[in-house]
Amino acid sequence: MLIGDDGALPLPWLGAPLAQALASHRGHALMLHGAAGNGVLPFALALAQSWLCEAADGRQPACGRCGSCRLVQGRVHPDLMLLMPEQHRRDHDWPLSGDKPEGDGSRKPSRQIRVEEVRSLIDWVFKTSARGRGKVAVLTPGEAMNASSANALLKTLEEPPPGTRLIVTTPDPQRLLPTVRSRCQALRLGDPEASVAQAWLAAHGVAEPAVLLAAAAGRPLDALSLHQAGVQADTWRQLPQALAQGQGRAVQGWAPPQLLDLLLKLCHDAMAVAGGALPRYFPAGSVPAGASPARLRAWSLELQRVARHAAHPWNEGVLSDALVAAFPLPDGPGGRVLFVRAEQVRPVVEPGLTAAGWTVVGVELDEDDLAAQVPHGQVHPADLVIMKYRMGSGSSVASAPQSCHSRDRRRYCAVICVVCASSLRWRSWRGSSTNSQIRPDRPNRM
Repeated sequence: MLIGDDGALPLPWLGAPLAQALASHRGHALMLHGAAGNGVLPFALALAQSWLCEAADGRQPACGRCGSCRLVQGRVHPDLMLLMPEQHRRDHDWPLSGDKPEGDGSRKPSRQIRVEEVRSLIDWVFKTSARGRGKVAVLTPGEAMNASSANALLKTLEEPPPGTRLIVTTPDPQRLLPTVRSRCQALRLGDPEASVAQAWLAAHGVAEPAVLLAAAAGRPLDALSLHQAGVQADTWRQLPQALAQGQGRAVQGWAPPQLLDLLLKLCHDAMAVAGGALPRYFPAGSVPAGASPARLRAWSLELQRVARHAAHPWNEGVLSDALVAAFPLPDGPGGRVLFVRAEQVRPVVEPGLTAAGWTVVGVELDEDDLAAQVPHGQVHPADLVIMKYRMGSGSSVASAPQSCHSRDRRRYCAVICVVCASSLRWRSWRGSSTNSQIRPDRPNRM
């Protein structure tokens, strides 16, 4: 993440942008916008290290060997402050003096840059430089500042003390307040050349780097993260077909933000294929064709709605089942079929009603007798994903015993409602305390 003691840049594609920034940007406030997967944070730190380097004049990259560079490499330079949310500081092992130990359970680490931290930065800015090369503060990502934090920074951002520079990073300038943008010079860090990025990924042990680079939208650090998470090129090729068949186990263990990113990319490529274009994120021929553009658009809107709350503490298994189950199948007879044991859960909609690609069927047969109930060719094995979803007790949703306690029965019914929320509107259900029957309660949009 920093320039090494041999003067090597942290990422090979940062050489030209760094030279351009050192030669042309002489202001005190710089807004550096680019994707995190392209190395915007290493770029900001390399720029700060070059400004503080005692062997350079501020127009060449840092030497990596002087006393100032070694302090930066040790993350103890008194004239460099890296301000980011506490959770990010833990991830990058760059703590501030007031941070609690990681094992401290008094509160969760913040995902925002708090106003108290900005005020500490302002106090630090007005102290004398320790090594006489000025001071540099890096705030990343800038959108992590809430309104109070951003407003507290405005005066310092506009008129800092002499010799002080501030760098604000963001993936999108529109996510910053206009008052912050207007006080900064802008510098964009674009995607690196594909050949350079692929060579770098290959040097880090990534097989078929072109596939994972496309999967990460041309961002090498994101492609490397996929590789380190166990996603290989063959796995990525097989994901569209697996998800189209409702195989939620293909994404088992994926965190909600990563899962939503994957599904949004798949939805984008399915729309492109439906319109006769080539996919962008997945290899050609791997994305199922023939899905309805209207259904894809509805699925895209649902994914975007859920993505706005990706940091919510979801039940990851239920969320994964819900999002994967809503994948629009190609148009044709039958479509997806949702089977509900009629004696246990009565949906508000009547059996046979089709909505958003689902057909609700109340059945009292087991899976072995399924072929006798539904015409051949209209049911895919993956359509049984709702029935196969298991709770902690080990019993499937479709086989909840009639004699179970009403609270346990509500757990089974809640799974049915949550999983189907993206396709149908359901009512909440409540088990009666006097008998084992389940009855509808108040209407509830999910």
